[in-house]
Amino acid sequence: MVRRPGPGGSGVFICNSGVITASWRLPSSSFPSSSTLLGVLLTAGGVMGLAATNPGPVEFREFA
Repeated sequence: MVRRPGPGGSGVFICNSGVITASWRLPSSSFPSSSTLLGVLLTAGGVMGLAATNPGPVEFREFA
């Protein structure tokens, strides 16, 4: 009797001899694409830039 891995890639195999072994494999799309990484880096850089240039309360009162 053999049970195949589930959709997540992990599973338990039961051999005829009764030995139980576990097997894991990573899905082929486990790593994000380069365009996704670039988008995340640009967004993080933009947020950090906005936070660094945000005026304090005194500067904002002078501006308003």
